[in-house]
Amino acid sequence: LVKLQGDLIHSRYCTIIIKKVPCGLIQEKHSMPLIRKRRDTKSSSNMNCNSAPSRRKAAKLPMVLGISFSVALMLFVVYMNKLMGADLPTENAFTKGLNSSDKAFIRGNDKHKFKLVASDKSYSDADRGSDCSSFDHGDTTPDPDVKSLFNCNSEEGRCKWHFPAKFFDKTCGIGKDFFDEIEELKSLHKKKELWLNGPPIVIPWASITPKVTAHEFRKEPFPTHNISMTHVHKTGGTSLVNAFGAILRKGAKGKRHTVYQPDRSTAMSRFPSQLKGKSKRTIPTRKNYDWSKAYNESSRFLNGAVKYRSKWGPTDHTLFAVIRDPAERFISAIGQATGAYGSAMNGIGRKLLQECLKSTSKETLGCFVDLVKNNGTLIEVHFTPMVMEISFATMWKDIPVAVFPFTEVPALLNELGSNPNDKKKDGHEKGYRKDAVLTNMTIADYDDDSLKKLCDVYLSDALFLSHLGYESKCDKFLKK
Repeated sequence: LVKLQGDLIHSRYCTIIIKKVPCGLIQEKHSMPLIRKRRDTKSSSNMNCNSAPSRRKAAKLPMVLGISFSVALMLFVVYMNKLMGADLPTENAFTKGLNSSDKAFIRGNDKHKFKLVASDKSYSDADRGSDCSSFDHGDTTPDPDVKSLFNCNSEEGRCKWHFPAKFFDKTCGIGKDFFDEIEELKSLHKKKELWLNGPPIVIPWASITPKVTAHEFRKEPFPTHNISMTHVHKTGGTSLVNAFGAILRKGAKGKRHTVYQPDRSTAMSRFPSQLKGKSKRTIPTRKNYDWSKAYNESSRFLNGAVKYRSKWGPTDHTLFAVIRDPAERFISAIGQATGAYGSAMNGIGRKLLQECLKSTSKETLGCFVDLVKNNGTLIEVHFTPMVMEISFATMWKDIPVAVFPFTEVPALLNELGSNPNDKKKDGHEKGYRKDAVLTNMTIADYDDDSLKKLCDVYLSDALFLSHLGYESKCDKFLKK
């Protein structure tokens, strides 16, 4: 229950500080919780600490106080153990009975700049032993004065509000059990080993007004709003990114922010088991480039993310993302990661095919499920869980994201002034994927065992969709 950190002694219930004063330590008796009272500065300032009597007293004082304090602390801990489960002391309990000078000292405002006596730490629900029923998962109420498909949770809205930082809150978040996976992702990013040879992680943005030229599929003029998107792979993102570029050419203001640019490398030693080795394809190494400027600019831009509204500030924008059923997305991810259009230089596609391409789509699908189960989902960006992609792209910030289901991609393309039926990548188009077995793979190729395994691998996404109210084929495996 108790650990010593410098002059701080922490227990589960309170924080005690040993305050250093002239000629040793001063201990005064107080009722629980223990607090060191401020010593009279006038008397201490006049004390001659170099005199022989003072030195003798100072020599004995630490030992006497050390023994006395140890005994008192043990008794205190035993007593508090008996009160296990009781409410923690409030701030008033810490400061009750102290004069204004002592209270100022406790808050760290003393002119001698001494450390805090009573900790200002706010205890979590877990520390209190209670549940997380009062945890704030984010304000999802819509703006009552605006009609738009981006106004999530409204009658016209076609999305749900998601707060990435709250979802992965390690105490009460829906995804709190995936903290280790998040730490692994952050570690790979820090070492510049995340999604090697993969595409950049971008956030396109457009400020649209009625002055922007509408297209033949749109009857009414554009509304005035600022829209941005975090590109979740294999959810229609390429078509949407292109649509952002197209509307800028029609008069909208905006740009494409880059959150992360993966390094180029032929080495694949970071992958365990059967994926170790090198690709036979020669991959050009990216020139050393300082991406910190783009990263910091993207970070500042993300700070302006807000829920949809009728009036927009100069830095306001509504950030959206698209998600789809994990089982359907995984099939698309297989086709992409094995070297389909746009991923031919990912350095891993050939190895994936050598490992798992079988004679039938069902066998191939089952092999790939086992592969990500054994090697992790970070071996290639398209296998990364959607909820983790969103959190990474938003830099773990506590900001709102409008999450649309995959079925709304045509409506989103229309809002961006593009053909709603446009498809930049179609996995079932002949020749797009590397083999006919991959082209013909469908959801029907799952059996109960492979689907259950997949849903276990992508449990974070299954919980994510369920929390937002979207159905998936993994729902039947979730514990109610």
